[in-house]
Amino acid sequence: MAPAQQEDGETSVVLSIHPKWAELIYSGKKTAELRKSFPKDFDPELDRVYLYETAPVKKVTGFFLLEHGHDEEELQCSDELFDDVSKKSCVPRKQIDEYFKSGNGKLEIWRIRTAVKFDAPFELHEKRAPQSWMYASVGYMEDGK
Repeated sequence: MAPAQQEDGETSVVLSIHPKWAELIYSGKKTAELRKSFPKDFDPELDRVYLYETAPVKKVTGFFLLEHGHDEEELQCSDELFDDVSKKSCVPRKQIDEYFKSGNGKLEIWRIRTAVKFDAPFELHEKRAPQSWMYASVGYMEDGK
């Protein structure tokens, strides 16, 4: 899906995430999200990453803003870097290794600056959630945030 810019120039992304990881992001304990890819048409200074919590929640519960951007690391990076990424992502090193063995050999580190949890979470307008992440087209989210 191509990105849809909103009136303020924002290009939003909706990220599917398990509720336990979302709570760690909202609490400030998880300051890095690990993915196999990163949106090309995304400006970390302006754009929001909305969090769609998977079952049993099945709603958009908030969003986060990124720091300067993301880091792309080769899987063969140093133990020191992996330990740092493991700590900031709240994901054990072994789990990171297993997850990315089947990937493209790259680790996309989405560095979280701040997160906001909505008082009233909402459902997606379309009933299909992204597999990992997707651009949020105009009208994709029910309340049009």
